[in-house]
Amino acid sequence: MYLWDDVLRHGRQGIIFKDTLESSPLSTFGQLASAFERGVAVFNYAVETELENCKITDDNSEEESAND
Repeated sequence: MYLWDDVLRHGRQGIIFKDTLESSPLSTFGQLASAFERGVAVFNYAVETELENCKITDDNSEEESAND
């Protein structure tokens, strides 16, 4: 919420968040939270890509399954 408020205050939410969600303008924190809870990607492409690149996985469980 703080990130949303700080970014929105300066009118530059597009730097981090998508401008629209499901064809509607993203303009409130309530819209953002609701979309996030439904599993909708709320960050812009650049942020989503970086998050995907940094995704933490449980590699140990995959290795154990492969060894069985």
